[in-house]
Amino acid sequence: DKVVACDSDQAAKITLHLYEENIQTAVKDINSRINVTSTDLQANITALEATAKAVTASLESTQTKIDVMNTTLSEKAEEFEISSQNVTDSINIQKGRLDDDIAELKAEMTR
Repeated sequence: DKVVACDSDQAAKITLHLYEENIQTAVKDINSRINVTSTDLQANITALEATAKAVTASLESTQTKIDVMNTTLSEKAEEFEISSQNVTDSINIQKGRLDDDIAELKAEMTR
């Protein structure tokens, strides 16, 4: 190694040049990190979008199943209502006949 004597102006220029090189290296490093982070973020966004689509599809499928079940339940409720009304009507008819039979028996007994 050779030692070269220099004045303060030259020393300042050399120091400034070294600072500039260090700053350029730091800027390149920061830009590289920003690019990696940007790539990672984009990958995360893509994964989140895929997850959101899957969740949306699952929710839509579940909603469709719920709609079908609600329709089925409504139909069954209507069938039950009709069946219940038929049973009630039948009971009322039989009660009416029994009331008529009882009235006839009472009439015969009072004769």
